Amino acid sequence: MYCMNCGKELPDGAKFCSECGAQLGVLPTKADAEPEMVIRKGSCNIKKNMFYTENGHATLTNKRFIFSKHSLTKIAMTGVLSALSDDDCEFSIPLSDIADVSETRLGMGVLLTTRDGKEYKLGLWDLEAWLEDLHKYVK
Repeated sequence: MYCMNCGKELPDGAKFCSECGAQLGVLPTKADAEPEMVIRKGSCNIKKNMFYTENGHATLTNKRFIFSKHSLTKIAMTGVLSALSDDDCEFSIPLSDIADVSETRLGMGVLLTTRDGKEYKLGLWDLEAWLEDLHKYVK
């Protein structure tokens, strides 16, 4: 048996490669092989509860939706993807975890619902363009 990632010969029944650490028996998917790229970014408000809305920045990539409280200055200086690591984000949702994308009741925002039922109410500038891109990338 050989590692599909690095080619090292391994004992039968191994679950991980002792050379590179790759999980054996799992072929990379097309989505895993694609680099992450930014589709859309802009100002975003998230409604935390009836009395509190948090201002921030939203980024949609081909792999995830990201909400960050970072200043636009930091993002401009360090680059979008480097500034939006998981440690710097309020939340990051893989697109595969999003079950539904819809307009909020008054048509002034986006409601993201995850597969586990969590809801995110977002106010986004250029709402129609965000909805179009979210519907295109969330499957």
